[in-house]
Amino acid sequence: MSEDRGTHPLARREQRERLVAWMTTGIAGLYCGWMGVYHWRSTGSFGAMFHGLGGELPAATRVLIDYRSWIYPGVFGGLVAILVAKEFVVRDKRLSTMLTFLVTIAAQFLAQWMVTVYYLPLFELINRLG
Repeated sequence: MSEDRGTHPLARREQRERLVAWMTTGIAGLYCGWMGVYHWRSTGSFGAMFHGLGGELPAATRVLIDYRSWIYPGVFGGLVAILVAKEFVVRDKRLSTMLTFLVTIAAQFLAQWMVTVYYLPLFELINRLG
């Protein structure tokens, strides 16, 4: 019956794999973009809070706060660019979908690392009080 419509089953499968690959890339790209915006906005709040507390910030926290205007677009925008570019380079769309998940896991790792960097001054304050 599928050959009656003029579409070969293999061609339909490849088309479906391309669709799934692009959909996962789109969702992952939106997620990376959301993480970048969220961290960019949150860093301003953390910076204001730490400024109010006074004291010296650890170097990593100071870098994230001072250079957030280019770090977050660079990191998370770069991940989105990698996700989109991979769709044009990788021919096997099942592999492409797996790479999308790996890039998303890497983005989540970076985001969690950034949260840890935000809290470094608080950890030091807690250690001094304890």
